[in-house]
Amino acid sequence: MGSFNKIKSQEANSDVVREYDIYELEDPTPVLLIRYAGRSNRALTKRMQRRNSARRGLTITGEQADAINLKNAIELYPGPEGCIDGFKVAPQYDNGSEVPFSDCQKFLEAIPDYAMRRIMLFAMSPENFVERPEEMVIEEDREEVGKD
Repeated sequence: MGSFNKIKSQEANSDVVREYDIYELEDPTPVLLIRYAGRSNRALTKRMQRRNSARRGLTITGEQADAINLKNAIELYPGPEGCIDGFKVAPQYDNGSEVPFSDCQKFLEAIPDYAMRRIMLFAMSPENFVERPEEMVIEEDREEVGKD
């Protein structure tokens, strides 16, 4: 019987971290470190499912759903059980001091909704989190490196 390892290798990997520049903001442009926000990110998926199950049976309009998704992302994305792992380039408060990662949720609440939606779209797009061939280390290469 055959296997599907080749296909599986093209699946988004929630361990892959990508940099995301929030180009809508400047001086300096904040850069987030983001992991995949899809189903392979089990911790985030479970937290989202818990929130969604509380609304089961309610009639929600498209506009309400958009607002709920935005609020959930702002609250659930930062931290180890989310998909935003930190800042490569930290945003700044109005006084010029850097925002610590512990205030990431407050920062996400402050940015324009369209910028937050772009972050969500990036984090939920599996093609952004497939390991690229240049990032993959073949086992034979790993052994060769160890010989030096």
